Amino acid sequence: MQGGRVQSETKLQEPVIIEDVGSWSLKAIFIPHSDDLLVVHSNGVCAMWDALVGKNIFRFDQQRPKVSCVAVSSTGDVVATLQPAGEGCASNILLWNPTNGRVFSRIDGNIEWAKSVAVSPNGESVVATGFAYRKRRRELTVCLWKSNGERVWKVSQADILRNAESLHQENDTFSPDQVGVESIMFSPDGKMVCMCGRLRKYGILLDSKDGKLKRILAHREDVMPITSAAQFHPIERLLITQGSHSVKLWRTDGKDECVRVTDRLMGPLSPDGKLIALKGRPRQNGKLWGGSIFIASIEGSPSLREKMELGPRYAKEYKDYCVLAAFSPDGRYLAGVLSTPAIVLWDTKKWQEIGSIPIPGKLIAPNWLAFSPTGDSLAISGEEILVVVNVRWLSERRR
Repeated sequence: MQGGRVQSETKLQEPVIIEDVGSWSLKAIFIPHSDDLLVVHSNGVCAMWDALVGKNIFRFDQQRPKVSCVAVSSTGDVVATLQPAGEGCASNILLWNPTNGRVFSRIDGNIEWAKSVAVSPNGESVVATGFAYRKRRRELTVCLWKSNGERVWKVSQADILRNAESLHQENDTFSPDQVGVESIMFSPDGKMVCMCGRLRKYGILLDSKDGKLKRILAHREDVMPITSAAQFHPIERLLITQGSHSVKLWRTDGKDECVRVTDRLMGPLSPDGKLIALKGRPRQNGKLWGGSIFIASIEGSPSLREKMELGPRYAKEYKDYCVLAAFSPDGRYLAGVLSTPAIVLWDTKKWQEIGSIPIPGKLIAPNWLAFSPTGDSLAISGEEILVVVNVRWLSERRR
């Protein structure tokens, strides 16, 4: 570790740009209950930033080689970084303390080619998914460990197939050469694990206690695979998934009820779970404005009801559309990143645009947008750079 924590009372005014030349996708994540922002660079070095003042707190290089995935517990005291497999070595996971960068656990070699990692809300467990090769064929593998590195269970593709048959669920998706997983996550209560990605038209829901299959989430109507997008409802036992042409709401308690919304892309849930921002698909036929965000309410059964459409004041024809969105922790603001690129801030009480600026720097392919847990800062990352913006400063600006 290098340097010490910065003590400063000067809050960030102008946006701060964090550069990482050569990184295709700079990875970042906020540490819960703080304004600390963890940035993982392309060479594996991790740096902690105070997003409120725009200053580097410390950096450390225990994470070498390259880090392919990063996750943090809801308590904010455990961070997991996944190092992908390299020549002659399997993937490994490092668990460390975000306050000082000290690695307290290392998990080696349980998954040959790990793709994604997640930490349980209480920080006591970590789960990862990826592939193992059996007789030259790729097979899906999922493992869960305690934070001390002790393995609790390991589930293979064959195990999922057997469980699917016992539950009388469709399993034609799990041919060894066509299964792919891009992300994995815990439910808010830590009792379930959801995997999604290039699973043709399906996602998988497992019991975190023993790894048994709870249900398969099918997007049979879609032509393309389910994407890596999924999120649990913060209160209700609901899961929202994204297919190629639809967004679906599922019950996680085993019931078959689900709601399907077509022609929309999944956006974020509000902190209270009552609203969801659905992004419109850009089109050239004039039926859908390219910059639109559709605000929908989530009502119990479950159901989705669209309430209104938001559009940036400066959207021009179909060249400017919303690619990312995020609610503030208190639900007061909704932020959107446009393809220009620019960032827009809406007040969720009156649904009026209150601030908008071009994103400084050469931000290419924006892929992540988030408010800090305190709601004072906003971070946007893309290829090679990450931009941190003060929310109050943004609310007083107009493009």
